Amino acid sequence: MRTSRLILASAGLAAAVAVVGCGSNAGRTIHEQATGTSGATGTTGGATPVRHYPPIPPGGTDCGIVDEMSGWPTTMTMPTAQMSTCITQAAATGHPARFVVISASDVDSGRKTSDGYALPAGILTTYVVTGPARIEVTVDHTEAGGIVATQLCTGLPAPTDGQPLTPTGCTPP
Repeated sequence: MRTSRLILASAGLAAAVAVVGCGSNAGRTIHEQATGTSGATGTTGGATPVRHYPPIPPGGTDCGIVDEMSGWPTTMTMPTAQMSTCITQAAATGHPARFVVISASDVDSGRKTSDGYALPAGILTTYVVTGPARIEVTVDHTEAGGIVATQLCTGLPAPTDGQPLTPTGCTPP
């Protein structure tokens, strides 16, 4: 059962990454109509949030968006090192890039899946490489009623599977 959930989670992630796509979108803020699901079940109740992300740096790479809540609640995406390869390589070389991770908070969003499951509010973590040893990490808790906090970090090592990205050398900007 656990293996089939992981396979489904990986398939859901592949679909989510494929929908978001990759490529350069320099200088623009991305607006995403977030469903909180893979789209198979939809949501009911409450307004679907419009999510705003820091822009991709000029000349930078869009490393994509990973929605860990895709398929909520029966299938959750488990992070893999491969998902973050683009941004960790950008951090290692100083090439401008952006990567977004959407994770579940402990706060009920007031929305439900079409089959009645409560959806948590999302936490948006954005990693933006602006140059050598310059990674801006923004954690946006506004959907869950919190604040937006940004740190300037000097490193972003590749994680092991199942672990989140863990920036190093971080200080407030």
